Amino acid sequence: MTHRLFYASSARVEHSGKRFGSTVRLANWHSYLVIRDSVDTRGASEVLIVSDLAAAVAGWDYRTRVSPVYGLTGITSKSEKQHRFPGRGNLFFIGPLSPYKMSALLVRLSHGSDAWMAVGAFNFVVQGSREEDLRAIKAWLRPTGSRHERWTVNDGRVQQNPDYTLSRTIGKAAIDSLV
Repeated sequence: MTHRLFYASSARVEHSGKRFGSTVRLANWHSYLVIRDSVDTRGASEVLIVSDLAAAVAGWDYRTRVSPVYGLTGITSKSEKQHRFPGRGNLFFIGPLSPYKMSALLVRLSHGSDAWMAVGAFNFVVQGSREEDLRAIKAWLRPTGSRHERWTVNDGRVQQNPDYTLSRTIGKAAIDSLV
């Protein structure tokens, strides 16, 4: 199965002081975000990114969710085709949002962070492992009113999922958030 999805904007994107050109583009590769809920209610869900569909559906059952994600040229490192979210960090699901507007957040993230474009209502996945990334993401989200979820992840396990917003943006304002 081949996915072809391209986006280019006129925004300049800088990441950790490095300029990546005048466009934001989806990388020429995609992966799969996999979330597996624990068998018992005391366990934490597992979250990971795998490079192929066979790995994504291995061990598939009713507790597994899979979604294609697309790397961003100059933002998502090519090694992130597979990612197990090591250490402690935050995982944000943000959207719906246009890639052009998302570029304003991407320039604020540290070199150790990553971002992917996804399909669905939360169309961006952003991982920040440093406290400065958490502050930058929250500071960017506050005035935009963007809908989001924040998961605290430790070694690929969701530790808590307390922070989310389904902003009151409805109607025209919701459509405007996409352009």
